[in-house]
Amino acid sequence: MPAKSAIMLTVESRHSGETYVQKVEGTLYRKENAVYLRYAETDEAMGNTMTTVRIDPQELKIIRHGEVESDQTFAVGRRLPGNYRTPFVSMQLETHTQLIHADVTGATGTLQWNYDLYFDGDFSGDYKIKMSYQEVQSE
Repeated sequence: MPAKSAIMLTVESRHSGETYVQKVEGTLYRKENAVYLRYAETDEAMGNTMTTVRIDPQELKIIRHGEVESDQTFAVGRRLPGNYRTPFVSMQLETHTQLIHADVTGATGTLQWNYDLYFDGDFSGDYKIKMSYQEVQSE
């Protein structure tokens, strides 16, 4: 399996009874014990933002760079700090993760995690995220 592959990625986010789905082109990298999924956000609210998801055996980390700057770390059973910044607002956040399931070893893969989100110490809601990808074969 190549160290870097083009992928089609589907991101499904559930929160407060709403489901948001985005389908994007991205890149999958494999480096040491981690797998990275990288893609440009398509949601207008995110502006020009690049998202990187790092999956390793101990935790999951999401880093955003661009108009939205944020980092979130997820580890089952732990409440971990992060941050969220836009040109208009800056907030501390925390995630408390109940579930992480990753199957990212092949040309297709899935990643799922459930967590509670806190902004500046206040409960914001529970989230269920599912990502699935398929490698794109080059012509």
